Amino acid sequence: MKNKPFNYLTVFFLLFSNVVLPFIIPAFSNEQSEGISLVSQGMFKEARGEFNKALDANHSDSLSKGALGILDDFDSGKVKRECLLFLFKGLGLLMENSPEQAIVELKLAEKAAPEYPRTHNILGMAYTILGSFNDAEIQFKEAIKLQPEYSQAYFNLGTFYQSQGKNAQALERYEKAAQLDPKSVDTYMNIGYIHAAEGRYDKAILYFQKVLSLDFHSADAYYKLGMAYFMSDQYLRSRENFIKAKEIFQQKNDQEGIINTDKYLDKFFELEKKWKAKG
Repeated sequence: MKNKPFNYLTVFFLLFSNVVLPFIIPAFSNEQSEGISLVSQGMFKEARGEFNKALDANHSDSLSKGALGILDDFDSGKVKRECLLFLFKGLGLLMENSPEQAIVELKLAEKAAPEYPRTHNILGMAYTILGSFNDAEIQFKEAIKLQPEYSQAYFNLGTFYQSQGKNAQALERYEKAAQLDPKSVDTYMNIGYIHAAEGRYDKAILYFQKVLSLDFHSADAYYKLGMAYFMSDQYLRSRENFIKAKEIFQQKNDQEGIINTDKYLDKFFELEKKWKAKG
C-alpha cells in the first residue's frame, strides 16, 4: 500500500477504532419515550403504535423491536404483567439517565421472572452504562444461556467486547448475531468497523456494502465506505461515496455530517488540482 499523509491515517484510525456503542448512552426518540410512558399507564395497544412508528422511522431500531418483543411475550403469556411493568419502568429510568435506579427496577423484574432472557439483556445494558462491566458481561451471557438464539443479546455482548478492545471475541458474537438476524444493519456496520480498524480494508468494504444493500439511505455507511476505499488506494470510489454521503446528509439537514464530509471532499479537490498540475 502506498504511504498516506499522516493526517488521513490519524483521522481514519480514530474514526474506526473509537466506535460509539449504541447501548452505552441510549438515545430515545419521542415515539419510544411515549411508548414507554403508555406501557406504565397500562395502555399497551397505544404503546405498540408508538413503537411501530419508531420502527417505521428507523428500521434498525433495536430498542423498539425489543419493546414490541416484550409486549408480544406478554400477549402470549411468556411474561407476567408485573415483570413487564418493572421492565418498562427500568427502561424509563434509563431514558432519564438514571441507571442505578433502573437496575433496582430491573432486579425486581428479574425476581418476578428469573428465567426471562430480555430482563438479563436490559440489565446488561444498564450495567454497561453504569460501568459495571463484569456484571454486564454476566447478564448478556445469561440472556444467551436462557435463549440461545437471542440475536440482540449476541449483538450487545459483541458490542461490549468491542468496547473493551476484545475484537476477536466481538467478531465471534457479531457473526452469530448476523447468522440469527441477517438483516441487522448495526451488526454488519460494527463488523466493518473492526475490520477497518485492524487494517482489513477489503473486508470492511464488503461489510459496509452489505449495510447499504439493506439500507441504501445510510449516510454513515457511505461515509465509512469512502474512508475504506481511500485506505485501499481506490480514490475515485472513495470520492463517489463521500459525495453520496453528503447528498443524504443534506436531505436529512444533518449539518455536522455535511461539514465532516466536506472536509474530505475538499482534500480530494486539492489533490485533484495537484495531479492535474503535474500532468
